[in-house]
Amino acid sequence: MRLTKIVIAVMVSFLTYVTHPLETFVVNYYKLRWFVGSDSSHRTATVAIRNSSDKSSDPISVSVKNSSGEVTDLEYAVPRVGSHFSYLNMAMHSEPFRQFSASPRNRILLDEHIHDPSLKGLEDGLQDAILATTVPHSLRQSVARGDMTLANHLLWLQQCADSRANRHPCCLERAWEKWEYMLRGVQSEVNSNWKRDAGFQLIFPDFHLVPATNTRFLSSLQAGESVLFVIHVGPGAFQSTFSASPKPFPVRKIEDLDVSFAKMCILYPAVGPILGVTLTLAVLTPIGITFVPPKYLHSHVLVNLALTKRDQMDTAAEWEEVYGRVKYFLKERFDYYRWRLKRPASNLTSEQLFDYLRADLRLRYGGRSTPFANGHEFTNAVQRCLLELALN
Repeated sequence: MRLTKIVIAVMVSFLTYVTHPLETFVVNYYKLRWFVGSDSSHRTATVAIRNSSDKSSDPISVSVKNSSGEVTDLEYAVPRVGSHFSYLNMAMHSEPFRQFSASPRNRILLDEHIHDPSLKGLEDGLQDAILATTVPHSLRQSVARGDMTLANHLLWLQQCADSRANRHPCCLERAWEKWEYMLRGVQSEVNSNWKRDAGFQLIFPDFHLVPATNTRFLSSLQAGESVLFVIHVGPGAFQSTFSASPKPFPVRKIEDLDVSFAKMCILYPAVGPILGVTLTLAVLTPIGITFVPPKYLHSHVLVNLALTKRDQMDTAAEWEEVYGRVKYFLKERFDYYRWRLKRPASNLTSEQLFDYLRADLRLRYGGRSTPFANGHEFTNAVQRCLLELALN
């Protein structure tokens, strides 16, 4: 009984050692999941990510590429906590906008009934207000919103080197600089608040409030945490492409983000990893048994190993261990059979009986992959061999 417990403990330790990295690989296959979907009727694209593991994830980078359409707002939510953050709402209530609108010389920007509730509307409203307060009244008729471009900004910098600030286009350059300065201030404050409150860092390619092409969300997820991103897009055709690094496992329904690992294996069979685990165990388990010291293995397992080895000269350790366990049984059982058969007592020693048993087993079972499935089968084979010898 004690030997059995030792063997079980050793085998469990070995299988744990073999399967742990494989189990970790399979679990890692499903632990980081995401759902990507769009709703053309509501003009939204949604990305939901869940960390199903029991540890915090590595930093996750989610990139959004807008090939068409105008982003009107970015939203972030933690479904289970109930937290909800709107980039547009944070921008409208940022300190630079509040100070600008509080000035009696500037236009009101924070009233949603005056300006469209969108990032683009907020940015255009700020541009119009700055142009109205910076460009002289005599030049306003010739100034259009479309003039405020990066190319013109670089051109105006050269033209205004030797010109007075209130002349065209130097007044436009001053408007551009004030506009850019305010937008950078708004973006910096909103991104800082977003990171503080939402835990995610927003990365834009430029100073605009409206993501021109690419937007990145960067952060780590706590164990069991889920997050939701919603991209709102204005009128017209829109198409957003999402990518993430490290790449999460894609699910077809947002509800599948919360299902167990066992159900994930059923809904989304990981044929490759599962097949790899099966084949690896099939290969490594026999190899592991081979390297386990003989004293920790069952007798029938030792006999199986000895019989399946091509080089029988390399089986001394297995046979020696088996002999030490059965030598008294062999002599006692053989003498019992001779007595029951009313045969004269034999002078055969335990060692001679074991040599006969080994030769018989090699002859009958040699070459088979698994001659004995359990100890009971091996004991029956030993008793049969001894009985046949006792009859002679």
